[in-house]
Amino acid sequence: MLLVTPFDPSNITAISSAIRDNQSLGFNPSDDGRVVRVPVPALTEERRHQLVKQVSEKVEEARIAMRNIRQDALKDAKRMKDNKELSEDDLKRVEKEIDGLMSKMQTQIDRGV
Repeated sequence: MLLVTPFDPSNITAISSAIRDNQSLGFNPSDDGRVVRVPVPALTEERRHQLVKQVSEKVEEARIAMRNIRQDALKDAKRMKDNKELSEDDLKRVEKEIDGLMSKMQTQIDRGV
C-alpha cells in the first residue's frame, strides 16, 4: 500500500484522478480527504511481462530519439563547415565527440540508468 500525503490537501482529488487516469499503472487509488491510499497488488507473471514490454518500448523510443539527435547534431556541424564556421579538423573532432557521447548514453540505456 502506498500512502500519499500532499502538502496541500486541496490537491487530493487531482492526485487521485491522475493516478487513476494512467491506465498503464493499473492502480485504483482511494482518498479520505487528507491522504490518498494506493493499494499495490502483488506482481503476477502476466503483469511482469507487461512491465517488461513497456520498458522495452521506452528503451526503443529512447534509442530512436538518440538517433534523431545525433543526425541533427551532425547536420548542424556540416552546415557550420559549409559556412566556413568550422574547419575540416574541427568537423572531425565534433563528429568524434558526438559519437562518444552517443556511445556513453547508449551504454547507460543498456544498463538501465
